[in-house]
Amino acid sequence: FPVTIDATIESIDSSRNGEPLVGKILPENDYGISFNEENPFRIDIWEDFQCPYCKFFETEMNEYLETSVRDNQAKVVYHMASFLGQESVRAANAVNCAAEEGRFLEYHRSLYEVQASENSGIFSNKNLIEIGNRLGITSPEFESCVNDLKFKDTVSNVGASMKKNGVEGTPTVFLNGKVWNRTSAEFNLDEFKAAVEAARS
Repeated sequence: FPVTIDATIESIDSSRNGEPLVGKILPENDYGISFNEENPFRIDIWEDFQCPYCKFFETEMNEYLETSVRDNQAKVVYHMASFLGQESVRAANAVNCAAEEGRFLEYHRSLYEVQASENSGIFSNKNLIEIGNRLGITSPEFESCVNDLKFKDTVSNVGASMKKNGVEGTPTVFLNGKVWNRTSAEFNLDEFKAAVEAARS
């Protein structure tokens, strides 16, 4: 393992943890992890933890989206896809394990912070467990959930539902059921916020 990878994991800590929030995994949301299920305004986010464009998207939008979840400004459904290989499957499984512990948001953010090149070993089970530990997820249940790929079926259900939803790549975002098409080359928070407000009205 290159030292830089270990260093990125070492920089993760629990000081930015918010209140624990348990998301729901429901068939009617295509097995994505949803928050604020009763909110009438809906944001669906399709990502793969190994996708570099998803990291660009998350770096720009993450704080805004986390606030939307925590302040119940929207029903937010995270669909973690896994088409970039086995490490995507492992990472998507692990974030479901973290969700059971009420730490989806923190774990999701951390996986993007440590993202390396595809299938480079960063998302090994050992590292995924270590990332959880650094966020304060230390239960034996979490460790076995990661090692046993407890949510393997959920992960493959999310993958299978991409086609049905017309998702051809990641990141793909739907605002109240309509796909968001960015107009700038980069992911721009102001543009995204404006699109959310327009979809709300």
